[in-house]
Amino acid sequence: MQLSGCLQALGLQVGRLKTGTCPRLAGASIDFSQLEPHYGDSNPPKFSTKTQDFHPTQLPCYLTYTNPTTHAIIEANLDKAPMFSGQIESVGPRYCPSIEDKIHRFKDKERHQLFLEPQTRSASEYYVNGLSTSLPFEIQEQVIHSIKGLEHAHITRYGYAIEYDFVQPTALHHTLETKKIPNLYLAGQINGTTGYEEAAAQGLMAGINATLALGVRTPSFTEKTFILTRNQAYIGVMIDDLVCKGTQEPYRMFTSRAEYRLLLREDNARFRLGAYAHALGLMDDCDYAKLQTQQDQIAAAMHVLQHMSITPNKLTLEKLQALNQAPINDKCDGVFLAGRDGFEEQDLRAFFTCLQDLDTEVLEQVKIACKYHSYIEKQSASIAKMESLWDTKIPQDFAFERIAGLGLEAIEKLSKHRPKTLLEASYISGITPANLEVLQIYLHLHAKTGGVLL
Repeated sequence: MQLSGCLQALGLQVGRLKTGTCPRLAGASIDFSQLEPHYGDSNPPKFSTKTQDFHPTQLPCYLTYTNPTTHAIIEANLDKAPMFSGQIESVGPRYCPSIEDKIHRFKDKERHQLFLEPQTRSASEYYVNGLSTSLPFEIQEQVIHSIKGLEHAHITRYGYAIEYDFVQPTALHHTLETKKIPNLYLAGQINGTTGYEEAAAQGLMAGINATLALGVRTPSFTEKTFILTRNQAYIGVMIDDLVCKGTQEPYRMFTSRAEYRLLLREDNARFRLGAYAHALGLMDDCDYAKLQTQQDQIAAAMHVLQHMSITPNKLTLEKLQALNQAPINDKCDGVFLAGRDGFEEQDLRAFFTCLQDLDTEVLEQVKIACKYHSYIEKQSASIAKMESLWDTKIPQDFAFERIAGLGLEAIEKLSKHRPKTLLEASYISGITPANLEVLQIYLHLHAKTGGVLL
């Protein structure tokens, strides 16, 4: 509390949020014979391209459900839950409600699903996903033992809820440096986020920018700050959301928050961000050279496929039949055919001579690029259009109050901050994409009419 008070005294807006967790169970005490197993990916992706032989032991999760008995126990003891007794008043994560909240809000539901997730390689302990709770320990025992497969389960760690202070993230620059206190960077839960990945991503960006602020740079990276945009990474989406919009509840990153999510895929992260990693000294020359080679190979393969004309002649139809592929009836390019769902790696190599020598990683990227080619082109065009607009200059004497489509809040903030470009305007807290669209139209009219707004 002393630290929170200190931050408030320095002019930062401090709020309060809530988070919670579920009980953990001893694996040996669970009756798995009554539960439904759910297995992971047969070919799980690797975290690093340097990992070669990757065949981890796959441990299944198990599905079970709450039931009317479970619900009756919880309903009878709601007054003992801090969220309902008034002991905790702050807002919790909307997407991970406590079991008490679910039972209270969704009285018509006869059951709620629970996933038992192994916590250790030996499966000695399980996490009960979906059963976040702050009920007293003895009530948690009753709740657990009312659930199918958990009748004799031993709780190794009880669930709990806590409140914590956070700084409203609109007080931050996109570098995660506080606006009012130079050289103070905030990252993680203090910025109103929840989740390990969200915290790690912020820590990475704050650390890089703090290092750059100290003047520590590599020969390849001479910029004073490092900011990822919304079309470059989910990190960019998250930080932009936080510093521009703020949050009134624990923030979690979802793919639905990103308008360019088709381009922001797990499989192409190193292709999107590899140049930055190398420039910042996080990727060595050898790995970066390999990455550049692969990028060149992908571009070359796509160029050939786009300019390839495939007709439904006898040879083509025979090759498709030999690969157990459906025939084509009309002329098409290589991108269309390579993007088919039925084409596996070996089929692509067999049909397209230009793809025979590509390694598996490159071929996977070519396959994805072909499958979503038209959609990727549309998103790329949209990004290019927006980037061209970001450089639109805003005259310093521009009369924002004369723009009918802007709300009072937007007019006040734009008049106060006097952004020089649309990009700078987008960084102002409370300025929405709709505001920017209206502003762009009026700036265009302003330039076209020589400064006369109709």
